[in-house]
Amino acid sequence: MNRRELLKALGLAPVLVEALSGRAARAEPTTVSMAAPLEKAFAYPSHFLISLHGPKGELAYRDYQRVSIERSPACWRIEDMDVLNNTLITFPRCNDGIWLVTGFGVGVDADCFAVARGDLSFPLTLMSGIQPVFDKGSLRIDGGLFA
Repeated sequence: MNRRELLKALGLAPVLVEALSGRAARAEPTTVSMAAPLEKAFAYPSHFLISLHGPKGELAYRDYQRVSIERSPACWRIEDMDVLNNTLITFPRCNDGIWLVTGFGVGVDADCFAVARGDLSFPLTLMSGIQPVFDKGSLRIDGGLFA
């Protein structure tokens, strides 16, 4: 499978694949809805912000913050048709309440404009004292889950 076929198979994956590789993406003239994501994705070229989400949206426990991960092959890899984290991702320790984590987002700015999103393979319950840590390869984004 050549690069063009791979990108086509990934659906909207070219946004993240191109962002990860550092190459400028070419927007198709007919994909008007892609203009804003492409502009945002390349306005912040060095890091992605990873966020955690539950059934009611992004988590909001005290001291929660998005985690900045460098946009590089050291931190992300493409395996088959999927994009996976290639580094350990550690969030701040939960210190209040009980939170259900069902998914994650990959953003490019403080508003966490989503370049991509994904579901966890199983829900994660956080409570006071628990620190969410995701091992290398545990956050997987496939072409069907791109924002």
